[in-house]
Amino acid sequence: ADLLILQTSGEDDYVLRQSALDFPRFDDERSPLAKCTFIAGDMLYVPHGWRHEARSRRETWSIVMELANARS
Repeated sequence: ADLLILQTSGEDDYVLRQSALDFPRFDDERSPLAKCTFIAGDMLYVPHGWRHEARSRRETWSIVMELANARS
């Protein structure tokens, strides 16, 4: 399913990798990589099949919504 992530407080560093479904370990994947830092008020859309990892810089809160559709 696709995800929508809303950062409500704190800061998180996100790492995103495309086509993660074929890779059992995050670090072994070699597909294109995106990195970003989220602060309160930021929103992130993560397409189906993308692996994501968040690393908190301090205490954080976020809201994650799973967007179900026919392909997921």
